[in-house]
Amino acid sequence: MIPNRYYCIVAAVAIAVNLNTLNGDFVYDDRHTPLESNLIFQSRRVMRFRHIDAFAADSNFLRSSPLYSLVLSPKIVYSAFQAIVANADVSGIGSMWRIFANDFWGIPLSHPGSHRSYRPLIVLTFRFNYALFGFSPLSYHMSNAVCHAIASLLFIALVDRIFQLSQMFILFCGLLFAVHAVHAEAVASIVGRADVVATICVLSTFYVYLQNKAQTSKIRRSDEMPDAITVDGKLLCCLPLGHVPF
Repeated sequence: MIPNRYYCIVAAVAIAVNLNTLNGDFVYDDRHTPLESNLIFQSRRVMRFRHIDAFAADSNFLRSSPLYSLVLSPKIVYSAFQAIVANADVSGIGSMWRIFANDFWGIPLSHPGSHRSYRPLIVLTFRFNYALFGFSPLSYHMSNAVCHAIASLLFIALVDRIFQLSQMFILFCGLLFAVHAVHAEAVASIVGRADVVATICVLSTFYVYLQNKAQTSKIRRSDEMPDAITVDGKLLCCLPLGHVPF
């Protein structure tokens, strides 16, 4: 069992490496999801400036920290307009129940222009952000950083349970997970929260399963299926392909 201070260190590092993202605006796919997205009325305009915005995104990457904070102080680029600036499901204009009938962008699933990406749990977290802090980009980026810290804590707890390793090596594994560049896009881009929350669901599921398995000498397949179905449903509410591991 690793000391609690190691969990604190990993969580602190996971947030610290993303501090540069807190200065960011709504970028990439952020701007259409929490702020305004009943219809795709600006898709042609966005496509017209795709190459310009892609260059702006590359510039932000080059100016980022050595770890992986992708967004320093970006302007509204590419799909930034598509993701956080216009979702009625987030701002509370529509009924909360509409979240479960609309796609990730706030468009009814029955609409011909719907993207068919169904992530109601993530939209609910955006709505929670809005209820507390309105449309402040800082709150959305900070929430992503906190979610990444939670995922890092679950990862180090899982490694501690599975492998017989020294405490310092387990701490190293947790720090490596926290700062690894593979998480950059998911944490820096607000809509990447879907990937981070799906990761939390997967890691917590494996951890709970291993804990129950250690306490029970024999687990029947019929006992495992209800839990697997429940987790599969939660992942589908986070990420369309989140259920693939199951």
